[in-house]
Amino acid sequence: MFLENKKAWFCLVAMTAVLLSSCTRPDYVKADSYVIEYDDIQSYSFSSGPDGIFFVTLQLPVHYSIIGDEENLARFEELRRKHNDYSRKHSVGSVVGEFRNFEQEGFAYAVDFTGISVTSDADFDDAHPAGSSLADIMEVSFVDNISYINSGYKKGLKNQTRTIRLSELNQTDLTAAYRLRLSFTTAPSRATSQTLTIILTDDSDNSYTYTVDYPYKGK
Repeated sequence: MFLENKKAWFCLVAMTAVLLSSCTRPDYVKADSYVIEYDDIQSYSFSSGPDGIFFVTLQLPVHYSIIGDEENLARFEELRRKHNDYSRKHSVGSVVGEFRNFEQEGFAYAVDFTGISVTSDADFDDAHPAGSSLADIMEVSFVDNISYINSGYKKGLKNQTRTIRLSELNQTDLTAAYRLRLSFTTAPSRATSQTLTIILTDDSDNSYTYTVDYPYKGK
């Protein structure tokens, strides 16, 4: 009986080994930069919701990452050099075939924004008629990657969300930023619905214009 059980056990071990060897083993990815992937913004646009106006994409964007073809890697290296992002080598996830399981941090836009302009097609309130800047009553929130990189990778600054009054935003705040969100500090007092025009500018003097409905009711 003992020999039969032992034989069965060895058979089970052998079968398990065969099954495991046939599985695709993950390739563990290590990086010597904090930002591991930059998103091209061509597929991005603004979408409004109860918690703000988000810069989002509804499809998988073109991205430049630590894995990819020669052209992809070349663009990634260009952006990494631009931001002087050379951290110690660390594990950031794994790849199995086409599936990538990266950490939920270390992402940035492939464009460094230098300014944001927001106007409305209707009067927002007495102090902000149609077409005037809304920067003094808006805030911008974003993942601030560049402060973490420039600090020499101090742990307390890692993956931090920063919020700034839009009128106080300077040209370098949005360098290597991610998860951009706009919000109002006050509600409109006149229009029941408005169309906002948002213009982003970057450090190559390019501009990107978006329109988004802001349907919230006034007072």
